[in-house]
Amino acid sequence: MSETNPADRTLDIALDDPARRRMLQQLGLGSAGLWLTACLSPSAATATARPTARPAGMIGAGPVQLTAYVGVAPTGAVTIVSPQTEIGQGVFDSLARLIAEELEADWSQVTVLNPYADGAFVSPISKRQKIGGSDSVISYYQPLRQAGATVRDMLIGAAAARWNVPAGECAAIAGRVAHPASNRSLSFGELAEAATRIPVPASITLKADKDFKLIGKRLARKDVPAKVDGSAQFGADIQIPGTLTAVLRRSNTVQGKLKRFAAASVTSKKGVIALVPLDDAVAVVADGYYNAKSAADALEIEFDETAVEKLDSASIREQLARALTDEAGVKPFPFVDRTQKPPKMTPGSKAAVDAALEAAGKRVLEATYEVPYVAHTTMEPQVCMARVDSTSCEIWAPHQAPDTGHKKAAELLGLPMESIRFNLTFGGGGFGRKWELDALLQCLRIAKEIPGKPVRLIWTREQDVKHDFYRAAYRAHYRAALGADGSVSAIHGRIAGQSLLGFKRMGPPDFPDPTVHSGLIPNEYALGERYGDLATLDLPIPVGFWRSVSLSHNGFFAESFIDELAHFAGKDPYQFRRMLLAQQPRMLAVLEQAAQAADWDNKLPAGRGRGIAISAGFGSICAQVAEVEKSGDQVHLRRMTCAYDCGKIIDPSTVDAQIEGGIVYGISGALAGLEIERGSIKQSNFNDYPALRINAMPKIEVHRIVSDQAPGGIGEAGVPAAAPALANAIFAATGQRVRQLPVKLDGLTIPFG
Repeated sequence: MSETNPADRTLDIALDDPARRRMLQQLGLGSAGLWLTACLSPSAATATARPTARPAGMIGAGPVQLTAYVGVAPTGAVTIVSPQTEIGQGVFDSLARLIAEELEADWSQVTVLNPYADGAFVSPISKRQKIGGSDSVISYYQPLRQAGATVRDMLIGAAAARWNVPAGECAAIAGRVAHPASNRSLSFGELAEAATRIPVPASITLKADKDFKLIGKRLARKDVPAKVDGSAQFGADIQIPGTLTAVLRRSNTVQGKLKRFAAASVTSKKGVIALVPLDDAVAVVADGYYNAKSAADALEIEFDETAVEKLDSASIREQLARALTDEAGVKPFPFVDRTQKPPKMTPGSKAAVDAALEAAGKRVLEATYEVPYVAHTTMEPQVCMARVDSTSCEIWAPHQAPDTGHKKAAELLGLPMESIRFNLTFGGGGFGRKWELDALLQCLRIAKEIPGKPVRLIWTREQDVKHDFYRAAYRAHYRAALGADGSVSAIHGRIAGQSLLGFKRMGPPDFPDPTVHSGLIPNEYALGERYGDLATLDLPIPVGFWRSVSLSHNGFFAESFIDELAHFAGKDPYQFRRMLLAQQPRMLAVLEQAAQAADWDNKLPAGRGRGIAISAGFGSICAQVAEVEKSGDQVHLRRMTCAYDCGKIIDPSTVDAQIEGGIVYGISGALAGLEIERGSIKQSNFNDYPALRINAMPKIEVHRIVSDQAPGGIGEAGVPAAAPALANAIFAATGQRVRQLPVKLDGLTIPFG
């Protein structure tokens, strides 16, 4: 595929342009002609369409599959495969809508299917089929619209050829192609077969935004009816005759290894089929969950846990504190210098920052902040189903990285990728947890030992909490100097913690990991001279991508410190941020909208307080104002007011819901944390690791800035500003400054509900 980004190119590209040909091929639209197999029966579709199989058991399976993305039945009903895993973020509907918009499909006749792992669904922009970085709409916005427009023009071409009229006299409208001059029209279903013989158009024209009928509209999501009536298929819902269930018995520690087990202690128990030893667990396979779980609980087993028996929260905190002061162990990290045109990455100048701090004298503020390990706690724990034999494999899972999972499955089983079908189900939340391969590979290893039988692996909630890939604990320290006018003349930020990319061996050993430092010193603020460095700890605790990644901790660090700087300078926190964002009009507009909607300038009575925070990431901007009330010995979060700008949007309702969910996730992450004792996570379920409950929910208001900017990501954008907005509001109401999460106050508590 061309290294040129197709989204940055004109859409009127000659057919012989190799880059466009490769992109069309990637989209399942062929090279010499449209990859459009006009099949008239389910068996024909399975035999001739590429990829060779539709996901089994997905909702809305239709009789015809035309391309990897689009199918048209003789009735004119359209089936669209949404290429990304739906884990609650709305891409099942949103991505399908991009195709349907340009295709001019009748949305009421469109059925959407979950995808499967295949190169046809890899975005030509991101070059992956993964859910991560909130980039689904970003990376598919242009390609899927182009795919829909190309199919539309070929259907128009088929109609024009049948009527012997110029294609320019015809138009696609609501699932039909019309020739207004002769008052004739044909349904897409009547034209599909003929369209396979139409050459790929040399150029296509996408709709102007003003002509959108689906994009930007509040419409009922296509996945909602099935989720309401119970027919939606999540990871544990796939029903295949003869399915067996696997439950793990594993160590309670993060790196425990299997030492021995007594198979005879459970093999005679009801329903038990097999026991499969793994590196850190034994899988008990039975004829149902109850029998598998009962046998797993009764299994006599021993683990080697000596490697982590001295690991605990106190020792980790001590290591973080030491790392911040060990000058020999830190490395500088780069940031974006927006004073250069175009902006460039620069490491900053330590000498310039040190000089400015020295010159500032008493106008220097220092502060240290800390966050704990946190778990993902998706509502659906880890689950995967697989059937393996000597020549093939089929997988069903709600996975965020099916392209990687597909490849790793082939490597593990020694099978070619084309012999493995990886079906994606609905997922009950992801937040980065279902990017990991652990449950998938466990399931494959188990199923391999029971050839030909479908095996469903289900983790317990306790295992999900104790064996997560956590957001790491971090500790950060800032020093900043103020000028005589109250502006910031210099800032130094340092952070210590585990390297996510280092743990996953995804970067060189000395690489300054952006999943650790990105956002520690916000690029958008006018902060004068700046310099940042980090200290990396090598710890055995599994760490991974957690919703909003580096901004989940650096949002709290940076926005808390900016708030402290405002008070140190004797300025209102909102007005201080306005000053620092004076050269960032888009970000400033979001900040001002949030403050105005929250009635910031209207002073609150004693015992109540507001806090403000803003974050930019994933192509979007989100500002939040928290309002809290002190009542007796409790502090209640009463209101969250949010403004956001995520560029062009597909559906306002979906975006609002994601922002609201992000706020709840961010607040929950600020109020709960994990503790480690003798190498084990002490928490195990929602009883000791709670999420914000409905009776403690604040009133949430979201306000969208209408924007013609390119689409941004939204699934993670609501998280980073939530914790610092809450912490800053607590300070305003109580005078207690929150520098450590989870929030702990002297003589006060914050109820979860």
